[in-house]
Amino acid sequence: PTTSACTALCRIRAACSASPPIMARPVRMVLFDLDGTLLGEGNKRVSTANAAAIARLREVGVRVVVITGRPAASAWPIVEQIGPLDAVVVEGGCLVLGGDGQPWCNRAMATSLVRALAAAAEEEHGVSAYVPTASGQIYCESLTSPVSRRIAEDFGLGDALRCVSRLAAFDFPREEVALRVHLEVAVADQQALHRLRERIAASALPCVVSANEPQSLDIVPEGADKAAAMRQVCERLGVDPGEALAFGDAENDVGMLRDAGVGVAMENAVASAKDQADIVIGHHGTDAIAEFLGNLGVDHRREGTLLYEARVR
Repeated sequence: PTTSACTALCRIRAACSASPPIMARPVRMVLFDLDGTLLGEGNKRVSTANAAAIARLREVGVRVVVITGRPAASAWPIVEQIGPLDAVVVEGGCLVLGGDGQPWCNRAMATSLVRALAAAAEEEHGVSAYVPTASGQIYCESLTSPVSRRIAEDFGLGDALRCVSRLAAFDFPREEVALRVHLEVAVADQQALHRLRERIAASALPCVVSANEPQSLDIVPEGADKAAAMRQVCERLGVDPGEALAFGDAENDVGMLRDAGVGVAMENAVASAKDQADIVIGHHGTDAIAEFLGNLGVDHRREGTLLYEARVR
């Protein structure tokens, strides 16, 4: 070969040798956030392709889990679209259910914390609050507020609403277990939410705050987020968290994407979720999840295990 050809060949070899090695990560459990992730545009349905991809996971023996901020009653119609699951996590990680809907565990929010958060919300004009409980009831201060109407109209949970005069002074019935506090403004008033978040942070309350929609804040007890729930499910099902693959898009998915063996953020995800993910795929309105899962290899040496191949940085 000519000198120029040899030079070109050497450059190709150098480039190949400089490529980072590929590491195969085992995947024995896949967790799906719903809104903005598994659900398509409008957050109503799972696409045919995504549902088929989940069915293939079950055929291989991979554990399948839904993990969402929705209440159980709102999540279950989605669960029925995709078939049997190994576990369902609702209320942002506060309530963990088995695939049959039976509760495994919950993390209660103390009444004193509910009152403190509701009192903080009262200082901002136009903020509505609601408090879901483990029984499926949703406590609010008005049945006609925008957030209550959205619960009734968008999620079909109007019958679950229970109106009280003031959450900041309310005593929950003994049989009720408060799970989280949701705060929402009538319009996307980012300044009001920013002030409210700062006020909660300054109070050093034992809670985790996430902004999962432009017009709202979700607040769960400390240690009750999706990352903690993922670890609980892994322990229950005998799966190492390092062998879990999680899909998400929102602020409350960040810890889960960070702690899973493989974190996958959607194209529409917030920046903090993308920063913690191992890979960013397409928009939730496409079949990006199905395409990604279709590219995973099968570990023929271990039953119920897929392989994600990633370049080592």
